[in-house]
Amino acid sequence: PTQGPPALSPAPPPLPTGSDHNRIDYGQPGLMSLGGTDTALTAGRVYYSKILQGTKYFALRLQGVGVNEQHASVPTAAFASGMIVDTGSTQLYLPYGAWTAISAAGAKIRCHQDSDCRLSIQVQGACLKLVDFVKCHPQHRVCSALEQRGLAYGQPMLGFAGMKDLYLELDLSDHQVGFATRSNKACNAKCSSFLTKITCSFAKGCAWEGTQCGGGMSSGGSKSRGSTVTAECFNTR
Repeated sequence: PTQGPPALSPAPPPLPTGSDHNRIDYGQPGLMSLGGTDTALTAGRVYYSKILQGTKYFALRLQGVGVNEQHASVPTAAFASGMIVDTGSTQLYLPYGAWTAISAAGAKIRCHQDSDCRLSIQVQGACLKLVDFVKCHPQHRVCSALEQRGLAYGQPMLGFAGMKDLYLELDLSDHQVGFATRSNKACNAKCSSFLTKITCSFAKGCAWEGTQCGGGMSSGGSKSRGSTVTAECFNTR
């Protein structure tokens, strides 16, 4: 059969210790804002990418991948179907063959620490520079892509592993998706805003009290871990 894109994920989120729920623990909860941009959670401007016409998904035009500013040589035909932004998917999917090209691009970049290496994804209007997918090889001191976690089938997809360190804005009214670098302000919320016992259990500082989540404000919410968003990944001039 035709091989699909490798699923790149730094680590599968673990099931909660001792849990009898068939669910995945993504760590501390984030926040969902309805309407507008929460500028307290962004560092810099929001970059927008138009949703492809004729699709029922949040599919964006995918233009290239690489490491830092080093473009990976992937045939443009591999990007023809775009990239779906899917908050319900756990992993990041790239076209089959991109892995080898990303590894080759990373081998050209000298590094001293992991923060010197980022996976770059160029969609129309925004460059996503993601931490955790590319590391600094401890012996060779070049950027090295993490070991594949297996193959998946379908088109490229930006799931939780790729978006968890970014500010994401889904804008159906203007048919676009916005991306921004996260600020260092933690995603904390009123305990009463967690409506179920399970989601309340995720929130540090909150506890389920009979029929509602009690406490003041949650603490320890997610914040910037180093992923950034700019306009362009690669210098094509």
